Amino acid sequence: MHEQFGTAFHGAKARLDNLIALGELVGKTATLRHLVIHGYALLNHLEAVFGNLETIRDFTFVGDTVEGFIMASESDRVTGKTLNLGTGTEIKIGAIAQKIIELTGSTATVEIDPERFRPKDSEVFRLISDHSMMTELTGWRPLVSLDEGLSRTIEWISRHLNSYTIGKYMI
Repeated sequence: MHEQFGTAFHGAKARLDNLIALGELVGKTATLRHLVIHGYALLNHLEAVFGNLETIRDFTFVGDTVEGFIMASESDRVTGKTLNLGTGTEIKIGAIAQKIIELTGSTATVEIDPERFRPKDSEVFRLISDHSMMTELTGWRPLVSLDEGLSRTIEWISRHLNSYTIGKYMI
């Protein structure tokens, strides 16, 4: 869909030189909804509540994403292109929740709340980025592994826990 959007805008000569599609972000500036599990784990809440644990996502460290935007802005080869920034590595939401719990040493458990499931036929079950065109045109590639990105994020959040509302579902 991103590709169709970018092509339509570029073809209409609208002021959109290129479109960069993002996967999920890991890092201190990622959306609060995606960071809540870190806070749960760090505070040793008894349970971290989620919707569908089987959806698959591609998480990219926010610093790698910023570097991708910079490299795209400095390249004369990307005009009119639709580019993806992501690692191309997939992980289920339930697996990343368990990974965070392990990295924090938490005793929290992962629980499912059916109220947090997306409406029928609206869930995208697998979102994986293909950054090959971005790499070909700019030389960009993700450098920070998921484990390293999670470790950096956990460390940062542990110093800023007072900035988060833990236990409240954020959309």
